[in-house]
Amino acid sequence: MNNTHSRFDFLRKAFILNIGMLALLYTFGMYINIYGFGTMNSFPIMTHMILATLLTLVSVAAIAVSVMEKSAKHIYASIASIICVAVAFTGGMLFVANGQQNAYSLIMALGFLGAFIANMWGAAIPKQQTATLIHQ
Repeated sequence: MNNTHSRFDFLRKAFILNIGMLALLYTFGMYINIYGFGTMNSFPIMTHMILATLLTLVSVAAIAVSVMEKSAKHIYASIASIICVAVAFTGGMLFVANGQQNAYSLIMALGFLGAFIANMWGAAIPKQQTATLIHQ
C-alpha cells in the first residue's frame, strides 16, 4: 500500500474516530446535565474532559496528515473541525469556571454541532476526490 492510500485511510479513520468521540462526549455531557454536575473529580466529568482533549489531539493530527496528503477538502474539513472543537472546548471550560451559565452551554453545543458536521464531511470525502491537490 502506498503512502497516499495509507494517509487517506488514516484521515478517514481519524474523522470517524472523532465522530465516535463526539458521540461519547454528547452522552457524558447529557449524563452530567441530567444527573447533576457533581465534583470535578467525578468519573463523567473527568471522562468528558479527557475525551475533549483526545478529540483535540486527533483533530490536530488530521490537519497534519491532510496537509501531507495535499487534499484541499480534507484540509478544509480538518481545519473546520479543530476550530469548532476549540470553540466547544472554550465554551465548556467557561461553562465550568463561571457557574454553569446557559450562554456558555450554548457556545459548547454550537461548537459540538459544528465539529460533528465537519467530521461527517471529512469522513464522507471519497477517495477519488483526494486527487484535487493543492498545487505547489
